[in-house]
Amino acid sequence: MADSTMLAVDRGYRRALRMAAVAAGVALLGLSLSGRPVVGGLVAFGFLLGGWNSRRIHDSAPRITGSGEVDRRSLTSSGARRLGYVTFIVIVLAVGLRPVGWTVVLGLAGFQLLLVANTAGPLMREVREG
Repeated sequence: MADSTMLAVDRGYRRALRMAAVAAGVALLGLSLSGRPVVGGLVAFGFLLGGWNSRRIHDSAPRITGSGEVDRRSLTSSGARRLGYVTFIVIVLAVGLRPVGWTVVLGLAGFQLLLVANTAGPLMREVREG
């Protein structure tokens, strides 16, 4: 992949993290002012959880591709471990804080939408050109 594409994706990734922080703050503030601070906290926590997960992926990428080839075993095990952690946390919150605990998923989904929206453009250009 071209260096310019990687720089554009990295820029989009950092933009998505900033946008997610703002969205989490807006959700927390807005829902708190409307009398639903727990829901706001859960949505904000979902954004935080999505950011943590993506940061772990971002940090592990050089290790997994360090030799120039993808280490499929490391990729699979680290991905499964992260997915397990996130799933466990979401289930504990959803069950433990019924009926509003599931709203943490809204924050996770919101983060993923921001991440895809901010990083897909450079990748699509690379695919078209490449």
